[in-house]
Amino acid sequence: MHYKLYKTLFLELDAIDNGVNQADDLKYYIHTDLASRVSFFNPSWNAPRTDKNMEHAQFKKAMKVCEQEFFNQLYGQVMVLMPARKLVEQAWEQRA
Repeated sequence: MHYKLYKTLFLELDAIDNGVNQADDLKYYIHTDLASRVSFFNPSWNAPRTDKNMEHAQFKKAMKVCEQEFFNQLYGQVMVLMPARKLVEQAWEQRA
């Protein structure tokens, strides 16, 4: 299960963070992924300087988005895919 979670969440984030393109010839760009949503909490280049409390508040909001995504992915693995796998395994064993 942990490998599946790695492949569906952490590998993507790591690749984006390291500038690895998903394909050589991109026909379009996706800006609604987790990394993009988190980046929206950063101030824009021309935003007035804010105090550290504001930066901390924005960081906490970004952490909440990441936490929600992590638990959604985990829920999908544990509560949806694992029970489905058991059903398929049982059906496979009873196929004869």
